[in-house]
Order: sequence, then structure tokens, then C-alpha cells
Amino acid sequence: MSILNICKAINIIVTSDNELPKSLNKHNKYLNILKYIYIAILLFTVTFSFVSFAVPKTNSDISNLLIFISIATFFVFAIDFSLHWITCWVNKPERPIWKSFLSYPFTFTGIILILCMLPSLKVFEYWGLEKNAWVDFFKVLSFVRIIRLVLILKIYPPFKILINVFQSQKVILTYIFVFIVILIIVFALIIWNNETVWLENTISKQILSDFKTNNPNQEIPVWINDHNSEQWKNEYEKILNSGAYSNVVTSFFDSLYFSTITLTTIGYGDFFPHADASKFIVILISLVGIAIFAIPSGVIAGAMLSEMNNIIKTKKDKNAQNPEN
Repeated sequence: MSILNICKAINIIVTSDNELPKSLNKHNKYLNILKYIYIAILLFTVTFSFVSFAVPKTNSDISNLLIFISIATFFVFAIDFSLHWITCWVNKPERPIWKSFLSYPFTFTGIILILCMLPSLKVFEYWGLEKNAWVDFFKVLSFVRIIRLVLILKIYPPFKILINVFQSQKVILTYIFVFIVILIIVFALIIWNNETVWLENTISKQILSDFKTNNPNQEIPVWINDHNSEQWKNEYEKILNSGAYSNVVTSFFDSLYFSTITLTTIGYGDFFPHADASKFIVILISLVGIAIFAIPSGVIAGAMLSEMNNIIKTKKDKNAQNPEN
């Protein structure tokens, strides 16, 4: 077998591709066996990587097991990425090989495979590294491995149809996604500003009311009306940290989260608008969300129907060419 055919065979195994080139038809049986073994290894690895996050670190034996799982998972995904990378050029033979090598880490699949390796870096936590935001960030990236599972399962027709739909409609879906992200950011900035102003005014009134209640015979001091004074800021922080306003958006991230769940019409109730302008924006976001998410749903549904019709037509054509089957 030539080097080209070896690379094609490896690419078919690691990408779970069903379409074999004619030069490899005689090796179909062995390639399918290796393909299913590779899929089983990845499924086993992904499953155990998620289990390792749920197991509590109660003693040294469990910690050692988790270290082993993390290291093994890292090497499995590193090998997975390497095999994809060294064979990425076989699907585009007309393109210079060096261009395929340079561009692959920046493709969608390349990025997903790289991100699949990063959660395993949480192993440093078991080796005495002080827990920080980076360790938590690596753990969050574990959800990317679910996408890797979908890419593995494209060997089955329903998943292959879904992936083909996203590939064929990637331009439209990308534009819609970018538009949604821009809307979320814009709405988040507006809500954050409105809620911050409302909260500042509300707490300012509370500070004034509390002072009058506790000191009925005293004149109102200057610092109460001076929001830049140190004493006013201390009172503000004291009231804010009391938990009385825990359902108010106080940061851009909270506002981004609130805008996202509102646009997707989910809404958990942990945050809700207080300023009149924010309430109007929430109504607008909900209406826009209902309309805007109907667009990609229709695009995906239509493309899936078209893809299924193409598969049925292809099967009919093959049966027509081989009536004995």
C-alpha cells in the first residue's frame, strides 16, 4: 500500500468516514473494524473523562486514579489531533500540503480537537497547584468533547445528515450566529447601564431614608448626596452586599447572561429587570428572540429534508444501476 493510501486509510478511520476511495475497496472489511475500534476508544475516553469530574477527591487512591484518567485522556486526544493533522491534506490533494498543515489547527475540527485536550490539564490541580480560574476554565471546556462525540457518530446516517446540513448551511448559520451575538452584547450593555443607574438611585434613597429614621433631629450631611464620597460608597457596598438586591444585574457578565436567556426565551428567574427602560428592552428581546430563532430552525429543517431526499435518490440510483441487488 502506498503512503497516499495509508494516509487515506488513517483519515477514514479517525474521521469515521463511510465513503471509501476505490483504491481502498479491497481493504473495506479491515478499515471498518479499525474504525469501530477507534470509535470505541474515543467513546470510552470521553465517558471516563466526564466521570472523573463527578468523582469526589476523598483520598489519595482516588486522586491517583483521576490523575491517570486525566493523563490518559490527554494523550488519547493528542494522538487523535495528530492523526487528523498529518492526514488533513488527503481530502484536498489539489492544495499544497504545507498550506493544509498550517491551516488545519484553525479549522472548526482542528479547534475542537485542540480544545478537547485542554480539560485534561486540570491534572495540575492534583499535583498541588493552587486552584485558580484557569483550572476552572479548563473544566468548563469539557463540554467541547460532546461535539467530538457528534463528529465520531457521523458514521451513522442521522448524525451524518446533521453534520452535512451544518456544513452546507454554514454561511447562513454563521451570519445568523454573529447577528445574535451582536444583539446579545448590545442588549446587555443597555440593560447593564439601566439597572446600574436604577440600583444606585434606589440605594441612595434607602441611605437617605435610613439616616432620617435613625437620626430624626439631625440635618442631612453632605456625604449622603455626594456619590463620590468614601462614606457614601461604604454605605452603598454595605447595602449591596446584604443580599437585598441579589436579583439585580450589577455586572456586564450578569447582564450578558440575562440577555442570553431572555433572547432564547428560557428565563430562570434569578435575575429580572427593575428599571422601566430595562423592562421594555426585555419585552423587545423576547419578541426578537422568538422571531430570530425561527430562522435557523427553518433553515436546518429545510436542509435536512433536502439532504434526506438526496440520500433516498442516491440509493434509488444505485439500485437502478445494480438491479440484481
